[in-house]
Order: sequence, then C-alpha cells, then structure tokens
Amino acid sequence: MLTDDLADRLYATGDEDVRAGLAAHRGLPDRLVTALASDASPAVRLAMSLRPELTEERRAAIDWHVGPEDRIFPPAWVMQSLTDPVLMRACAESAHPGMRRFAAYSPHLPGDLVARLAADEDLVVRMLLCENHPAAPGELLLETLLASPFITRFEQLPQPQFPRAGLARFAESEDPGARLLVARDPEAPAELIERLSHDPSAGVRRVMTGDARLPVGRLLELLDEPETIGAAAEGPALPLTAMEAILAAAGIP
Repeated sequence: MLTDDLADRLYATGDEDVRAGLAAHRGLPDRLVTALASDASPAVRLAMSLRPELTEERRAAIDWHVGPEDRIFPPAWVMQSLTDPVLMRACAESAHPGMRRFAAYSPHLPGDLVARLAADEDLVVRMLLCENHPAAPGELLLETLLASPFITRFEQLPQPQFPRAGLARFAESEDPGARLLVARDPEAPAELIERLSHDPSAGVRRVMTGDARLPVGRLLELLDEPETIGAAAEGPALPLTAMEAILAAAGIP
C-alpha cells in the first residue's frame, strides 16, 4: 500500500523512473499529483496525463506528447477496469490518444465505442481494438494488417469477420504481406494462384502451396525448393504418390 509518507520518500529520491511509477499510482496524494504534473521529465508528465481521475481540462493542461511510434504500457488500473463501462467510455472519448489506447484493450466495449475507436486517427488505437475486441469490423482488421509495421499483423487473420471477397486485388501490391492475402479470396482464379507461387517472396510462395487451386505440377516443383518444401508437403493437392515418397525418404514405412 502506498502511504503518503512512502510516496513522499519515493518522490524525494529524485529518480525519474520512480517518479514515473508514482505518477501512475492511483493512491498518490494530491500535492504530488500537482507537483508531478509539471515535472521536468516528459515521461513523468505523460504518466501524469494518463491518470483516470483527471478531467479533460486538467489533462490537457499537462505538457505531454504521444507520437505514433511511442509505446504506452497500460498501468495496473487499466487491466483492472476493462469491465467498468463508465471508465472505459471516459477513456474512449478522451482527447488523449493514450487514454483511447487504454479503452481499446477492453473486449467489453459497446458498439458505439467500437465504431468510434475503429475510426480513430491513432493507428495504435485501431490496432489494439483489432487485437482485443471480438467485434472489431472486418474492414478494420484488413486495414490495420496492411498498415501495421509489426510481425504480429497477421494474428487477426483467423477472425471470422476478416474479409475474403476482393482480396485478389492485392496481387500487384508491393507488400508481400498483402500479396499472400490473395489465397484467401474464394474468387481468385487458379492462374493467379499459380503466378503467385513464383513470387519473389518465399512467404507468399509457401502460402500458395496451401491453396487447392494450385496446379499439381507446380506444387510438385515447390516440393523440390528448399524454401517451400515443408509447406508443399502439406499442400492439399499433393498426390498420394508424392506423400508416399516423402514418407519413404524419411524412413517411415
């Protein structure tokens, strides 16, 4: 428990990380809330600006900054409050992107707040909504996958609302992550799947091996390529004779 005496002693250490930790603690005495709001450290001021009890006016009065690439780790109170409809609404409707990011961690947001955050100007807000809310719009899932610079961008593909129709339009994209989506389009012609099986990206070629529209002859060729042999061995169109050859080569009767 953070007593007033302990808070004063921690503040007196002069350690920036300690002050930032204090700024995120909900049991902070009012006098330290005031002091830390004008702290010399940007990290401390940012932590202060993310206190849930602040009014929007008081929050705006703090000199904080959040850039599109800045990571904000949610303090304990956020994860403890994800089912609190009043607090999550206040966070979602805040002018502070950090507060809106906190709201996007909640899988319990009502439809109007999901729609609000789905249109948020902050990419991280939209990404967090996709990662955490089961009703994140399908088009938003696609949009954030295409915009995200992170390797985790494909984690939302299994979501049932992730769109499939029209993904063949990404066949000419410069982004290999977009090109591999073509295999999810039920209307993509076999010729396009075959063409993408020659893609410069091994990742795209591997995805195409899992498409039943890929001609068997091409699948067998990919079975001989070091970068695609594993994926090709699991291809749904792989002939029985090829399966038996793989087992024999592995010494499996």
